[in-house]
Amino acid sequence: AAVLAPDDLWDDATTTAGADVRKQLLHRAHLLGGDIRVANPGGGNFSAKGELVDQLGRPTEVMWISAWGADGALLRTPELACLRVEDVRAARDDEALCTETMHGFLSGCATTTGQPHPAIETLLHAYLRAPHVDHTHPEAVIALTAVDDGRALAKKVFGDEAIWVDYEQFGPDLARRLASEIDDRPDVRFALLANHGLMTWGRTSEECYRNTIEAARRAWEGLDAARSR
Repeated sequence: AAVLAPDDLWDDATTTAGADVRKQLLHRAHLLGGDIRVANPGGGNFSAKGELVDQLGRPTEVMWISAWGADGALLRTPELACLRVEDVRAARDDEALCTETMHGFLSGCATTTGQPHPAIETLLHAYLRAPHVDHTHPEAVIALTAVDDGRALAKKVFGDEAIWVDYEQFGPDLARRLASEIDDRPDVRFALLANHGLMTWGRTSEECYRNTIEAARRAWEGLDAARSR
């Protein structure tokens, strides 16, 4: 089957700068999750950071993120986990935090009990300073990273704007390494997860969305140019 570039479906009329951050998150997830060229059905995860007032009246930075297995195309507010960002980041350098203990740790960072389990990439979502972060599976990006000369092709297509990550199961170690590399390279806009997918982020929901679409379209154009040769 042909690999196709996704369309930019952003509609400024449906999201404004003053809109609730959760509504911005849901709108973005619906657009990305509803396009099979960008996200596997039922796959990917989407987050947004904002502020809540805790039980003592203190403003607290929190992050809403889609639950493990939630379908972005149909994402609803009850399928968002809400975590205290400061608590998640506090364990960034704790090497005792591993895949086996990660889910229990994240449950302890939740603002309320009984929340759905957050996605496996949650640590990276929290470590990144950008307010909006997405993990998707654009077929063009996966195809680009799966070919034999994918790394060289990705370098030609993205230059220094993307980080290449060799495939491995996502967990605390990968989240720490990738977050540190992104921190050290402020010009980076995309993380290409070889044979897996894509991470993007942005200061606004619109910027995050359009970074995902741009990455997928650039990957498609690189594949098309390689095929035409």
